[in-house]
Amino acid sequence: MKIILLQDVKKIGMKGEIKEVSDGHARNFLLPQNLAILATPKAVENFKKQMEAARQTAEKDLQATQNLASRLDGEEVRLKAKASKDGKLFGGISAAQIVAALNKKGFIILKNQIVIFEPIKTIGEHRVSVQLAHGLETEITILIDGE
Repeated sequence: MKIILLQDVKKIGMKGEIKEVSDGHARNFLLPQNLAILATPKAVENFKKQMEAARQTAEKDLQATQNLASRLDGEEVRLKAKASKDGKLFGGISAAQIVAALNKKGFIILKNQIVIFEPIKTIGEHRVSVQLAHGLETEITILIDGE
């Protein structure tokens, strides 16, 4: 029986592949578990359209992420915090504060995308990495001014 795999199935194939499997395996396991559908001509055509639409969506998402990365690259964010006379901040600058500043500038960034190992605790210039979707990464500059 010919089937279209809806998910990756161990020892059978990857999502989207058309495979020939035994009738019993298809009827008793793959079809009831919604791991596959019958590969009728109409189903094959519909599945190809869905895969093409998903590919186009992924391409648009990648393009948008690359655009965001290029806009973010080298971006400077200026933050103010209370500091002692020797340049140490009374509190730290966290990823949440950096995200809030970026959001005010029109960038849509999540807190978990900011790579900061510990809060920034000194006045001055600091480099912070931003990890975006599709494995893209860029760096921004954080400028801390004391109050």
